Amino acid sequence: MSSVRITTNASTTSGSIEIDGLDVSSWARGFSFSAAVGELPRLDLELVPRGVAEFEGDAFVSLNSDFVEFLVKLGWKPPYRP
Repeated sequence: MSSVRITTNASTTSGSIEIDGLDVSSWARGFSFSAAVGELPRLDLELVPRGVAEFEGDAFVSLNSDFVEFLVKLGWKPPYRP
């Protein structure tokens, strides 16, 4: 479970999405939020990295530590590194 804060402005396209204090607005393409009586609310995010270019091949990957923490909270397991 994560702490979520969503702000939107009905008269503009501005807004923000924070998860556990991390602003993911710049990665968000869209979201949906739902809640049912007696259940925890559900936030579904569509996240995309910005400035994407096409690449195919081997590479070392380095992620911002805040983003790694966010992915781990969502259930991602980083690859083993000796």
